[in-house]
Formats: sequence, structure tokens, C-alpha cells
Amino acid sequence: MGSDPVNSVSLVVWTNLAPTADGKDPAVTIARSLIGKIYRP
Repeated sequence: MGSDPVNSVSLVVWTNLAPTADGKDPAVTIARSLIGKIYRP
């Protein structure tokens, strides 16, 4: 979960804790992708 009060944005990612086949954390992967889409220049 993350919050950006300046821009009135909150983000919650809910997923399994098991790592993906390549060893990455699925919640972090999803969150990074969404944050990249929310804060496009």
C-alpha cells in the first residue's frame, strides 16, 4: 500500500506472497508497473 497525499493518489496491491518463476516479488512488480502508468511525464 502506498499513498501520495499531494496528488490524492492511493495504491493497494494485493497478491500472493510466492515469488514468480524468475524470483521476483509479484506485488512489487505490479506496483512498479502501475506507478509508472500513474506518473507518466
